[in-house]
Amino acid sequence: MAIAYPTLVSVLTTDTFEEWRKKTNAMIAHTEANKLNMGDVGLLSTDDKFSVINAINEVDSHTDSNTALIGDLSLLVPDILSSDIVSAINNNYTFQKNNTDTQVAAEETNRKNADAVLQAELDLTQSSVGILANGTFNPMSGSAYLGDATSLQSAVATLDGVTKTKSDLLDDLIKSVANSARFDWTDSTVNYLTVELDGKANVKKSLVVLDNQIKINTNAQVLNTIATNQNLTKITNIISTLGVADANGNMVVDPRNIYATATNIKDQIKLLDDTCTNINTKLDGPIDLELNSLQEQINLRATNAIVGDISDLNGAIGATTVVGAINDLYTLLRPFLVGEETLFVRKVGDTMTGTLNINGGDLNVLGAGATTAVSRKISCSGDIIAYIGS
Repeated sequence: MAIAYPTLVSVLTTDTFEEWRKKTNAMIAHTEANKLNMGDVGLLSTDDKFSVINAINEVDSHTDSNTALIGDLSLLVPDILSSDIVSAINNNYTFQKNNTDTQVAAEETNRKNADAVLQAELDLTQSSVGILANGTFNPMSGSAYLGDATSLQSAVATLDGVTKTKSDLLDDLIKSVANSARFDWTDSTVNYLTVELDGKANVKKSLVVLDNQIKINTNAQVLNTIATNQNLTKITNIISTLGVADANGNMVVDPRNIYATATNIKDQIKLLDDTCTNINTKLDGPIDLELNSLQEQINLRATNAIVGDISDLNGAIGATTVVGAINDLYTLLRPFLVGEETLFVRKVGDTMTGTLNINGGDLNVLGAGATTAVSRKISCSGDIIAYIGS
């Protein structure tokens, strides 16, 4: 409670000592009251303690500064507006706490939901990548290349190495085909494969074409093999029928032959031709004379004792009389006597008609186009018998 100040009255020059004393004591009481009301300046906490005014001015200056720093409380948002800063701060605390709790709870819910989605995506990613649920690498046992991989990085490194190897192989394959990785048959001639308009070829189509052609060739080869085997069988049968060649088709001279001793059919025919020529010469000459003489003797010796038993004649002579037998023999010898060309081919210029059968052997004919006289011949691995069958 403030102390009342005594009334001060100015001291007059005409005042008595008593009046002067009262006025002086009133001034002293006023000073003491002022001291009590104002307090001890030395107890001020302000920096300036020279006077209360200075201290108040200092506080006023601080107040102005604080007001400037704090701002006008009326400008606070309605949620925390108050008449003093402490209440405003408390209002702000309550607002922030409630708002923070709400936001944190919402954020917690959102984070949990997002974490659940993220976990599901992580689980799906791990499953897709092949990682176990605890995040460790799942060994790929039985894999062609990654059986020893212990991590995705090592698996990728292994695949990279394998891919590099395959890539190098593919590059080499491309180089062996063409720079465009396609068969380039430009300016090339192909027999079976298809060529595209730009000179490139489709490998798959070409392989199919080759496969079809191989099938055709294989079928044809099978038919050729069958035909060859049939021909070999025929040749073997011909060799066997002619009886003039060994298993390799080489001519073998029959040791029983007297005249046909050559090692080829042409020379054999020449030997036989020469022999027939000699026979023909003999038939035209001495034999003919002997036959005439024999005819005369037969005519002279008609008795059975001189002629002999007709049944002893060779079976090739089917006559039952001597005359008939002589006529049969004459019929057989007549081609040699008169040189008839219809039954025997015996000299240059003769012509044979009818069918020539070669059984069990081979007949090689080399015409005038051969390079040597010796090669212009008919050769065979056995005897050649040419005649017209009746």
